[in-house]
Amino acid sequence: MGKRVKLTESAVAHLEAALAADGRDLGKSCDVWDAELRGLVLRREASGRKGWHLRIHVNGRRSKVKLGDWPALSVAVARKAAQVAAAKVAKGNDPVAERRAQQRAAEDRRTQAKRNAAAVLGTFIDGPYREWAEVHLRSHKDTLAALRRDFAQWWARPMGSLTELDVEGWRRRALHAGQQKSTVNRAWQRLRAVLGKAHDRGLIGAPPKVRRFKLDARGRVRYLTPEERTRLLAALDAREQRRREERDRMNDWLRERAQPELPAHGMYTDHLKPLVLLVLNTGLRRGEALGLTWGAIDFARGMVHIEAATSKSGQSRDVPMTAEARAVLESLRDQQQPTDPAAHLFTFGDAKRLQSVGHKTWHELMAAARIKNFRFHDLRHDYASRLVMADVDLYSVSKLLGHSDVAMTQRYAHLAPDYLRAAVRKLDGTAHAA
Repeated sequence: MGKRVKLTESAVAHLEAALAADGRDLGKSCDVWDAELRGLVLRREASGRKGWHLRIHVNGRRSKVKLGDWPALSVAVARKAAQVAAAKVAKGNDPVAERRAQQRAAEDRRTQAKRNAAAVLGTFIDGPYREWAEVHLRSHKDTLAALRRDFAQWWARPMGSLTELDVEGWRRRALHAGQQKSTVNRAWQRLRAVLGKAHDRGLIGAPPKVRRFKLDARGRVRYLTPEERTRLLAALDAREQRRREERDRMNDWLRERAQPELPAHGMYTDHLKPLVLLVLNTGLRRGEALGLTWGAIDFARGMVHIEAATSKSGQSRDVPMTAEARAVLESLRDQQQPTDPAAHLFTFGDAKRLQSVGHKTWHELMAAARIKNFRFHDLRHDYASRLVMADVDLYSVSKLLGHSDVAMTQRYAHLAPDYLRAAVRKLDGTAHAA
């Protein structure tokens, strides 16, 4: 069917038979030209699909306009559509360009709709930001949980709609609810990081400019008084004794019923006492202590090695053992008898790494020791404070704590008033030198 054919509904319906009789390969697409309307073409695809096209010349170039498919468009309707399109071309319009412009506009609308959906705070945090955080943030689980907790009221809101007034209102409500300025600052810093990532990806404009609350440069330094230290150690010992007695009573009960007994406790009944004593004597952060493996304990050198992967600063360091820290670690080693250097010191019963110190466990210990306003992290402050009060210079304290900047250690400077007095006394010898 190389020549033009007067197309009818019957001819189109039996097109395959006519093409085969003409020797055409039905496995390939082919065009059939309408003899009645110049430029009208019926294209049969290899799949069997039949579509109407109008061949046109626009601005000196050949092109075609897709009119629709048969049988949705009958022969008669296809001819009318072709005549309308040809009339537009005669007036100087370009149907192909118009169709492409419509397609671009539709694609732009779809893209914008996707961007709008992606720019919703909760969608972005649960999607792209979570993927980024899992790779780059060691504490990504805590960060993501805190974001959901602090900003649940904005979870379904477009990030670009957040204003300075919104943030100021949120901060005001947080303070009114009893949160500390430092807590509010940390929450805003987390959200500001999310908005910054969204801005970097072109999802929103610049995030709201809200300054952090100014805080006392010294920050919170809570350490144990001698009396509190005595009560804490006594509470740890009493807890150990109580747990041993509970195990003994349970074994008595099992023995009476001819059931297998539970194993006797070793030097420590669980992780709490050795963990507290170790942090008191090394100043390790919670994550650093819980991340310790036996390969990081060097008894020969008397050092505890902190891997860069568990250090907040991202830098490895060695912390010397005190006599008490060594005793705790040796007792823990004798109890566990570790054979794998990669095994963690503080684990569950299934040997999985302990992830945190339970809030209930910690609060019960503080209540038993009659200590108020003392967090687990304050064990680290206690270590640093005792060093400073023992006249250890701030640079050395900074290195022991793993601070990335000695300025972070300045919060403890007030605990060494003699350090400042000694600095001022140096002026005494220069007052009359001139």
